[in-house]
Amino acid sequence: MTPRLFAIPTVFAFAVILGVTALNLSTAAIYGTQFEGDVIHLMDIVLRMAVGELPHLDFMTPIGILAFAPISIFVATGVEPGHSVFLGQAVVAVALTPLVVWVAVSRFDGWLRLIYVAVVLVFALGLVQGTASPQVSLSMHYNRWGWALAFVALPCAMLPSRRHHGLADALAIALPLAALILLKATFAIALIPGIVALLLGRRQYKCLALGLGIGTFALAGFTLWSGLEYWFAYSDDLLATAGSASRAYPGLPIDKMIVAPDHLVGHAAILASIILLRRIGDRVLGLGLLLLVPGFVYITWQNFENDPVWTAIAGIVLLASSGQSARPNQGLVIAAVVLLGVSAPSVVNIAYSPIRNASADPAEYTELIPGHHDLLTLEFRARRMDLRVYGTEQGSADFSFADIGADLQGGAEARCTLELGLARWLGLAAEELETTGFGQKRVLVADLIGPLWLFSTDFPRLAGSAPWVYGGAPGLDMAEMLLVPTCPTSRATQTMMLEFLANAGYALERLHETDRYALYDLRPDQPIAANVK
Repeated sequence: MTPRLFAIPTVFAFAVILGVTALNLSTAAIYGTQFEGDVIHLMDIVLRMAVGELPHLDFMTPIGILAFAPISIFVATGVEPGHSVFLGQAVVAVALTPLVVWVAVSRFDGWLRLIYVAVVLVFALGLVQGTASPQVSLSMHYNRWGWALAFVALPCAMLPSRRHHGLADALAIALPLAALILLKATFAIALIPGIVALLLGRRQYKCLALGLGIGTFALAGFTLWSGLEYWFAYSDDLLATAGSASRAYPGLPIDKMIVAPDHLVGHAAILASIILLRRIGDRVLGLGLLLLVPGFVYITWQNFENDPVWTAIAGIVLLASSGQSARPNQGLVIAAVVLLGVSAPSVVNIAYSPIRNASADPAEYTELIPGHHDLLTLEFRARRMDLRVYGTEQGSADFSFADIGADLQGGAEARCTLELGLARWLGLAAEELETTGFGQKRVLVADLIGPLWLFSTDFPRLAGSAPWVYGGAPGLDMAEMLLVPTCPTSRATQTMMLEFLANAGYALERLHETDRYALYDLRPDQPIAANVK
């Protein structure tokens, strides 16, 4: 093995990283166009971590520390959040590069090497979560990073090495999987069984043993820094999310997702590939894919918008397998092309998103969160609040628009939701509470998202709260008051929180009310059902 083999993919990788990062840093801001709630959630966590708080220990989240640390490190040094994202993503891409180059050289030939490198780095550096919608958003960036890490480990297990080096293979499998555990554990949980089966099937016992040791060593090193209590808290957060009645899964039910139009073609192609692989004698890869597909489906089901981006790496691996096979199969090539076609809209959208961000018109945008000048959203999305109002009963014939006025007075089960304008709602609520004398109070918001402290320095961060509520009422022990939005972003979450308070024996004394919310004093002494209308 000569250094020249590594030169082209290495130069190409750094050219992609430097090119995208330079383009991003030359842009004044991140010009978001959707999912403001997700960006507020991200900034709530990043800014907390920048002042020393840790996920799970200081606030509830099922997302791991590595999803935010690369960004919060720069925020802690005084870099604005938007540019911290640019730099954090560059750090992730650079950290992946040695492993990506090794996988490219040891598993792929010719132009497939560069395609593989480009796809992995695109997922690390993009500015949209995927899908075919031409937007810019920091929402769910950890899903992109999760797939980038998975795309490093998977080819090492799925394809035989052409440059035998057990330690390098073990590093390329174990380090991404360890990182996935600390980023989004569901990725690792879903993929590890298939990866282990592939390594056993190829009799890569040394690689498996080394990988187990490397992964254990990496996580043990992290544990020395974080303490064992981190893992107990992390497990509690994962279990709470898994058992959440309000958000068990963020998209379609799994049976409907499997046969949805944008998934069915990919699922048919991968099943056809498994059959073809067994026919041409590559039983190990066929069996491995059979075990990996449920993991791919599960991860996709758990990710918002159910984007089937796993088809990208499956297509690239199948093309490589066909090209390296002693019995090339045209059907396998066709299946690989179909899989790449299924993933193409997402991959192209992610790849183009930095260019889309750089070409935005700044005049159309304004600050999403006060004081952060490089984290913007469209002006009309920042200024407008859109509501969805529900009838008293589904299909009720006697419902009239006269009922809307009564519905907008709120209640234990709100009949309206806030569809657009969360940032404006939080800003107005914070301002009104300040002017009515409730500033400096520790306020728990009965909704999916409610970081009042981001929108006014008068409100302290609520210790133990959840930037995104999945279950119970995180932060309740430290809260002095409860803010109940008339039209929450999630009716299910608000109802769940109010029921939790009622079961815990809290009474609510109404202190202040507007058409947008009601503010209650929290007193844990008697049931509250009669106090919330």
